[in-house]
Amino acid sequence: MLKKKFECIFLIQSPNAFLKDQIQLICKKTIILPDSENMIKESKMLSKKFIESSDIVVLDGYKFDNVYQSRVRKACFKLVCIDDIYSTHFTANAVINHAGGINDKKYSVEKYTQLYLGTKYAILRKPFLKKYDAEAIINEQIKSKAYRGFISFGGTDQLNFTEKALKICLRRGQVKSLDVVIGDYYPYTANLEKIQKENPGTEIKIHSALSAQAICKVMMRSSFGICSASTVSYEYSAAGGILFVFRSASNQKDLYKFLIDSHVAYPASKFDDVFVKVKSGKFRKEYFLNRQKYFTAESDINLVNIFEKFDLERELSFIKAKKPDMMTYFKWVNDSEVRKNAINTDPILLEQHKKWFTNSVHDPEKLMLIFSKKEVPVGQVRVEKKEQENVIDVSIDKKFRNKGYAKILIELSCLEFSKTKKEPVYAYVNELNIGSSKSFLKANFEFVHREKINGKVFHKYVYRP
Repeated sequence: MLKKKFECIFLIQSPNAFLKDQIQLICKKTIILPDSENMIKESKMLSKKFIESSDIVVLDGYKFDNVYQSRVRKACFKLVCIDDIYSTHFTANAVINHAGGINDKKYSVEKYTQLYLGTKYAILRKPFLKKYDAEAIINEQIKSKAYRGFISFGGTDQLNFTEKALKICLRRGQVKSLDVVIGDYYPYTANLEKIQKENPGTEIKIHSALSAQAICKVMMRSSFGICSASTVSYEYSAAGGILFVFRSASNQKDLYKFLIDSHVAYPASKFDDVFVKVKSGKFRKEYFLNRQKYFTAESDINLVNIFEKFDLERELSFIKAKKPDMMTYFKWVNDSEVRKNAINTDPILLEQHKKWFTNSVHDPEKLMLIFSKKEVPVGQVRVEKKEQENVIDVSIDKKFRNKGYAKILIELSCLEFSKTKKEPVYAYVNELNIGSSKSFLKANFEFVHREKINGKVFHKYVYRP
């Protein structure tokens, strides 16, 4: 998802040959780390040897606790964690959990940490990001009476759910064709081969080390699938037929519950009861229409947007406004959009502005920041005391509007303000200025109430450090 716009480097301990080849197809560089259970030592080594201050680092694993995160975050520009068990306090800048049905109350995070939760952030491989007409594929399968099944439980499946699923499919003799996908570390291949020989009337194909494209093709030709409640179930939901799931590991609790509660999947234990409904056109239509609400083939866009926003911030710099910035501020303050949404909509006269600006830049109680990108002014943020409240004012240059800069400028300014004053910051936004309201909400401001000022309705928001 990221390789078109970013240089991607992958760091990993002891990948096998197949995994290493898969990584190298995507990433410009792979760094093989020494085997170690000492994560504190590893975080120190990474911070000193590999991570640069401009890097965005992604951690994906269960051993990256808050100590590890904090050390890495101090060394890099932004830190992102992939998570599905929320078992630690997160100090990362962003946490991505693509399990449905999760809310932010499950997480212990820092004030600045952004949470990206749900299937709109589904982490899928490229072949599963296309929009497939799964219903049409299933209809073809039903017409031909070829009840073709798909079974996959990921790379290891130490508890052998693969064999359990295979026996479920065979026990009534209705399924005539099965594709079973196993990983490199699956230890029970001999059991599957034995079942193969014992069931000559059913075509059972055992696949190993398939590419994403090959797995996708196998999924697309199936009428139904039995999978673990893991990423493979998401991939099947993007390309396959009717889904049945086992909870094959403890960390799949949330994903399993979401899949069942949302009717994206059925418990594998109810396979026989549900399978008889597969012939029903109404049942299939309702199933696929419901599933399409959760898997829209747009998760790559949503995920890349997270990193692009970080990239916008990476190129930004800010300084306290000085006298030479006076005319830049004058241009911004008289912009038609700014005046339209202001409390006082009258144009600002130059003499009036000069006097205000000169006083303001020398006022220690006012925070006036001007932001630039490669020395081109992007916008300004001002925080000043008004009737016992710290009130924030933001304006963005025309060239940089609607690109996500407002949220970034607000966040950075509030953090800068909080360095000297641990006080709330308030914003007053014209209720017609929906984009500005969204920016403040995304920047961790909370809605307070609606308020009428000078005959117009404004939304009041507050940021609490």
